[in-house]
Amino acid sequence: MRTKNLLLQATLLAVLLFLPALSAQADPLLILTPPDVVGTIGTTIDVYGFVFNTGPAPITVSEISASMLGDIFGFELTTDVFFTNSGFGDLGYALAPGEDTGVIPLFSVIINRFAFQDFAFLGFAFVVTLDEQLAGEIFTVTAVPEPATMILLGTGLASVFAAARRRQAVSQDTH
Repeated sequence: MRTKNLLLQATLLAVLLFLPALSAQADPLLILTPPDVVGTIGTTIDVYGFVFNTGPAPITVSEISASMLGDIFGFELTTDVFFTNSGFGDLGYALAPGEDTGVIPLFSVIINRFAFQDFAFLGFAFVVTLDEQLAGEIFTVTAVPEPATMILLGTGLASVFAAARRRQAVSQDTH
């Protein structure tokens, strides 16, 4: 028992000693996106988020992009919404130390009719600065069935159930 306590104390001490060193080397750039993007088949969802300059020097964002992890059939990501709506100039998006972009459109997710439903796929959004610093954020994309699809499925199941009950009632009457 004493060995466990000593080991726990040594681990805690090591974490406390190395924590300041790790935080001093933190990336000066941070991108935040919603963790989950959910939409129905045939929709386009504009995803909004923030880009923060957490470093001591000014930075200029030169690119924001997004991609799916793997070639996922049925989903398409585009950053057109960022370039047309964010105020991104020809020279980039300048951020002073401690400054953020505020809420800006980062990218769009297009869910077409071939997308798998009720299954979450991983995506990755990243931001690049003019001096080639990189920060990223992982998110999930899920296509959910349209309400009309669920009503159609429910009606079909109810019809099958009713037909089976009717068939069972007729077979009991004949015996």
